[in-house]
Amino acid sequence: MLVGHDVRHILLLHVGAFNAVMLPHLLDLLKTKHFHIVPVEKAQSDPVYKVVPEPPTNWEGGLPDQIFAARKLQLPPHKQRPMQKPSEICQ
Repeated sequence: MLVGHDVRHILLLHVGAFNAVMLPHLLDLLKTKHFHIVPVEKAQSDPVYKVVPEPPTNWEGGLPDQIFAARKLQLPPHKQRPMQKPSEICQ
């Protein structure tokens, strides 16, 4: 593990008709995958959110990717991301 414990993640959702329709389905899916929903204050209290990595050289990836890059660590073996990189989509 990158920081020695499971990190509580924050999922940001925008208000809109699509999200209003899909939110119940998303919550049901998360429950089947054994996700636990906690208040945002509890998630933000995780010490990992106090880490300020070096400014990224690119914006492809989230905080864990930036921490790995700042510490010059190699990513552990993992599946490829199922989506295209933002640089491939936003041109």
